[in-house]
Amino acid sequence: MAEMCRFADGCPVCNGSASLDPRVARRLRTGYCIDDWQECARFAVTREAGLEAVPARMLPTDHTAAYEILSARWTRRGVSPALAIFGP
Repeated sequence: MAEMCRFADGCPVCNGSASLDPRVARRLRTGYCIDDWQECARFAVTREAGLEAVPARMLPTDHTAAYEILSARWTRRGVSPALAIFGP
């Protein structure tokens, strides 16, 4: 059975409030909001930094932006991005 992302209610891509072409939105919801939410860039930032840290226009495929947001956060905390991702 499909499992929906736990952040779906607050996600404009998932809840349909993003200004996206309906076909693109459907593809993103199917590809990221259901089952493969672990691969979503928005999910990664929300889980680590909170919903307020996610840019409104960020797409589930914006992994580079997610890394930039999170690596800056990790660096401010004195943790190297590699250590934060891969552990000691």
